[in-house]
Amino acid sequence: MRILFYVHWWIPWGILIVGLVAIIKFARGYMDGRSFTAADRRLMAGFSGLIDLQVAIGIIILLLSGFAGIGFPANRILHGITMLAAALVAHLTRRWESADDQTRFLNNFYILLASFALMMIGVTLVSDH
Repeated sequence: MRILFYVHWWIPWGILIVGLVAIIKFARGYMDGRSFTAADRRLMAGFSGLIDLQVAIGIIILLLSGFAGIGFPANRILHGITMLAAALVAHLTRRWESADDQTRFLNNFYILLASFALMMIGVTLVSDH
């Protein structure tokens, strides 16, 4: 169980790094009028994949610790729901697969911002006060 906690703590750093690189790349791609390439698709897929992994590990931790006696406190449930919403937002990129390059850059930029905003809210729900 301790390994899951460590992994659940380290993955967000990967999400942050990949997300920040993607935000910068998408903003520059939009401003410079670049083409949306396979590398851009992989960057977004990496971001959403890391979030999916984080959510899956979080659900496992929630269930294992909840049934092991800690229970299911409201703040942990709300944290999980908020993080699941952040993961769902990250997958909205699929809606613009056939759009023009500028639309894809701009929409992915906003998707990343929205996903980060939800993650920040979710983290505050479980932080110790």
